[in-house]
Parts: sequence; structure tokens; C-alpha cells
Amino acid sequence: MEVPGTPYVRCRPAICSRGCSPTAGVCIADEFCSCSLNPAFEGFDCSIPKGVNDSISLGFPTSLVPYTTASRELIYAKLSALYNPTYDVVYRSFDEDQGSALSRRSADPSQSMVVFRHSLKQAGSNDFLNSREMTSLAAKTSVLLSSAGLPPATSQVETGQLANIDLGGLGISVIAVTAIGIMVTVAMEAFLMRRTARPSWVKLLEALPSLAAVFTWAFPLTEITTPTAVSCKVQVLLAPFTLGIALPHLVAKACYYFYHMKNGVLLSKPMCIGHFRRILIGLVTMNAMYWIITITWVSHDPPVPTIVYRGSSQSRYWTCRSSMTPNERNPYLFVLLGYSVLLLGLSGLLARRIAVSEFAKNAAGQHKIVLLNVLNILGAGGLLVGLTVPQFLSARVQFIITVLCVYTIAGVLVMARAVYGMAVIHAKSDDDIGSLIRRLAFGTNQSEKTVEYTPTRSANQLIARWDAVEVEFHSPYLVMIDSDSKKGQFHELKACEASKDVDHCVKLSIKGNGSVFLQMKSEEEVASWIGNFEQHQSGGVKETDSLS
Repeated sequence: MEVPGTPYVRCRPAICSRGCSPTAGVCIADEFCSCSLNPAFEGFDCSIPKGVNDSISLGFPTSLVPYTTASRELIYAKLSALYNPTYDVVYRSFDEDQGSALSRRSADPSQSMVVFRHSLKQAGSNDFLNSREMTSLAAKTSVLLSSAGLPPATSQVETGQLANIDLGGLGISVIAVTAIGIMVTVAMEAFLMRRTARPSWVKLLEALPSLAAVFTWAFPLTEITTPTAVSCKVQVLLAPFTLGIALPHLVAKACYYFYHMKNGVLLSKPMCIGHFRRILIGLVTMNAMYWIITITWVSHDPPVPTIVYRGSSQSRYWTCRSSMTPNERNPYLFVLLGYSVLLLGLSGLLARRIAVSEFAKNAAGQHKIVLLNVLNILGAGGLLVGLTVPQFLSARVQFIITVLCVYTIAGVLVMARAVYGMAVIHAKSDDDIGSLIRRLAFGTNQSEKTVEYTPTRSANQLIARWDAVEVEFHSPYLVMIDSDSKKGQFHELKACEASKDVDHCVKLSIKGNGSVFLQMKSEEEVASWIGNFEQHQSGGVKETDSLS
């Protein structure tokens, strides 16, 4: 027949019914699309990138299986029938082979062979089997093909490219930066501990951010090698040593300095051992919660190595996924993140309360250090979560940004610890600071009048927290104005009762509002305040007085 476009009566163009990529292949014979335009692709239609997926190579002697399209189609049909309905066969290539590793494994290494390469994926999905899963299938496949009428085949599993595995330049860079970061952190902490004149147990508590930084520096090492069941669990169990140390430490620091602002600044007295123990118990409890979450995670739904493919590009990378729901993020991850955000919010709120207070005076400005670390972990951690949860970037770019985020968190932890440690070393003596903040607490100049604040706390508190309150008499009311919130409370003098309490305190009982303690400077001041109160209560004093 005459074919349009050709001068020959009985000639026609080759037909590739499965298609042939116009950018990578040329249909040179029926059902044979040659990938000569772009050898980086393979497959029936030259649309599959080479070396991306793991594959099985089956070698047959050319004396028994000739290198023809018919032989390729026969092998493909037999494999499809063999794997059906569990797996779909993805054809990769069909080539002549001589002298390769597969040839040397055959009975006669000198003979020529044809090699049929294919990948497997779960039927009806785009989830390819990896080399570990195909190893057990390779030998079984060659035996089953022999029973199906094909000659015995030599099999070999080949590992494709992985986007996030790079032990070359990128991997060496990660190892080098990790080693340098750990050495700098250890050296800095050793210097600060040697130069700081504090009890050993205080130095150990102050060193917790450095310990968290060391484990944070080391975390990227778990990402540069092919994951195993052990390394996947190690990634999870690093949480109590990184976030589980850094975040509870921030909360405990914020609580301590909030207490310091409310008690130490106003009273010029250190925290009592009972209150310090409560904060220390809180620190241990917060870290224990990380252990509970992570141990429950690895015991109930341990992460396992999984290859993830990125859409039609078939770019893939190893990662650790849930063993129960491999295609979804593990719910324990979100529990861990939610708990971490809760601790960050609590420490940030306390540090903010300290920062806006007019009594936020301490030698090292620790509330600023806490806020810096909260913003650092929220920013870098938020970016990290935003990249890993949706997984919308290429694997290599995501890996690089993930490493940079982790290093940022570690670097800021180290920097904050260094700033605080140097501030403590060069701070004034405690006596000078105590004298300064005491003057500030009991006599702050606002506008054009001198306001004298009285340290005041509620009687119903687990940990005593003193507030700076301006106490005034406006008969027939007692007015109490908080120094930070500027909120005032009015109480009828007739509904109040004042009595002497221990440690130079006045106990003020307010009907329907419980009791508060007012801290005085001496027993004489306590007696004077109670006497003045009773005079106002009885109506003996008409003018307005401010008492401290």
C-alpha cells in the first residue's frame, strides 16, 4: 500500500503503540523506541529517568533467548503474569551484555547474554519496591520463569540513585561542621565552668543548653547515610536530648527569673530551697514527658526505613516513616511538636512578662536570652516543620535546608549560653546589685511624684510570688494598685482586718477575697502600718495617705 509522505509503495513508518518520547526517543522499529536522543532515559517510551529506581536484572544466554523485540515482549508478558496481581512490572531496558558482573555470575562467563531490567511497584499505586524488598524476589523470579518455559536466568538486584544520600562533598561537609560545632561547644562550656565562681550543681544546670546543643549538632549525621531500623529509632530518641533538654531549661529559667523579679528584686532575698526544688522538679517532669512520648512512639509505632518518591519525576530518597501508616506522618510527631510549642509559649510568655516589667533588672538580662532562644527555636523549627511535613521541595534541597535549620538552632543555643556566661563572669557583686534593685523596688520615681511600692503576695500560692503594689488609703476604701498591670483594687476598710505575721509581714484579711501579705522592712514598720490602718478604719484620719 502507498503510505503518505514516503516514495515507497509497501513501506510505512514504525509504530510504537506504547508511545515514544519526542525529546528522548526515536521509534526505529515496531514497538522499539530507541532512547538515542537522550540516553539518560529508558523504558518502553523513554520516559523513565535512568538509575532512579532499584531494579532486578535478569540475564539469559543469547543462544537461547535472542536479542529481539519478540524476546523482550515474551519476558515482559511472563513476568507480568508471574507478579500479577500483587505487583506491576515497570520495564527499564533490554540490552546485549558481555563481560559484565552479571555475565561473570553465569555458568559460562564467556558467552554473550541479553539482560532484561525491570522494577516493581505495588499494584495500582506508584510505590516502587526498594532493593531490600526485591532481594528476596530476585532468585525466586528466575526459578519461576524457568518453570514458565524460559531458560534459567542469572539475577542481580541493582540499587538506583538516592537524592539525599551523599557521602561525597556534601556528606563530608556535614561531618566537618558537626565536629567543629561539638568541639567549640565543649571548649566554650569548659571555659565558662572554669571561670564562673558558682557551686558545682549550679554550673551543671547552666550547662544544660550546651548539652542540648551537642546533640543538636549531631542530629544531621543521621540523615546522610541510608537509614536502618536502629537509626530511625535513634532519630526519635534524640528528642529528649535536644528539645527535651533545651525547652524545659528555658521554662525553668523563665520561672526562676520571674520569681526573681517578683521576690528577689522586691525583697532582695534569694529563692528559698523549697521553691527551688519545685522548679527543679518541674524541669525533670518536663523532660520526662519527652521520654514518655518518644518511648511510646518507638514501642507502639516504630519508624522504619522507607523510600519516598516525588511524583512523576520519580526522584526518590530514603526517610523514616511510620510502620503502621507509611504514607502519612506519624501522629506521635505532632504530639511531640505540640508539646514543644506549649513549652516555648510558656517560656516566651514568662520572659515577656519580665521584659515589660519596670523591675526587670538582673545582671545578665536572662529574660532576653530566654526570648532569643524561644524566637530561634520557633523560627528555625517552624521552617523545618514547614519543609518536612508537606514535602514540597526536592529531596536534596530539603536536606540542605533541614541541616541549616538544625545548625542554626544549635548555633544560637551556644551563642546564648556564651553571652549569658560572660555576663555572669563580668557582672557586679551581688551586694551592689541587691542594693540597686532594692532602691528601685521601694522608691521608683514616676512622673513628678515618688511612688513607694510594697511587696505583696496572696496567701494561697504554691510558690510565693511577690508583686510590687502601691497601697493607699482613700477613706472609706483601701486601694491597691499593681505596678506592672496598673490595675487597682478597692476594698472597704470595714471589710478588712490587719494582723502581724512572721518575717516582718502584715497579714491583711479581706472579706470575700482571701488574705494577702504585705512585706515591711522591720517590726517597727509593721506596728506603725497596723496602727495607721486601724486609725483609717475607725475614721480617725480623713486625709489620703500612701503607705509602704
